[in-house]
Amino acid sequence: VYIDANLVEENILFDCSFWCLSTVPKNGKSDRNVRRRFFKAYCFNELFLLIDLELVKSECVTELPKLRNDVDGLETNLSKLAKDFSTLNKTAITDIKFGSKQQNAIWRGEGYFDTVPYVITEVSNFNRDEYADNVARRKVLRKVDGTWKELASD
Repeated sequence: VYIDANLVEENILFDCSFWCLSTVPKNGKSDRNVRRRFFKAYCFNELFLLIDLELVKSECVTELPKLRNDVDGLETNLSKLAKDFSTLNKTAITDIKFGSKQQNAIWRGEGYFDTVPYVITEVSNFNRDEYADNVARRKVLRKVDGTWKELASD
């Protein structure tokens, strides 16, 4: 428990509550299992009385506002980071794969239009001429936020 001497006005007796984050026993070893509690402190002429606690006088009056500003800034940054991470999870492509295969016989004059999200994955020639006989295509799928979607879809 730290009490700032600058908070004590001369010759005035008052009491205040402190939030104890941890205590250090007389053997100097820290006890992590100490519960957080409120204690009453009585101050008179820079003499402090606390029950069962050793008192450390803080001379860091200027450091406390800086620390509070740093904590506020950290909370703001963590909030922004959590929001950015959530947005990233909803928009990032985490996997990609081909959909089912569709085939068509080119030799009959049929084929495919060049459309998204399809890609040509096979062109085959079953005879000895120089022209392709069959063509196959597949959709390109992307995984976003755990859901498979076509590459061109929103």
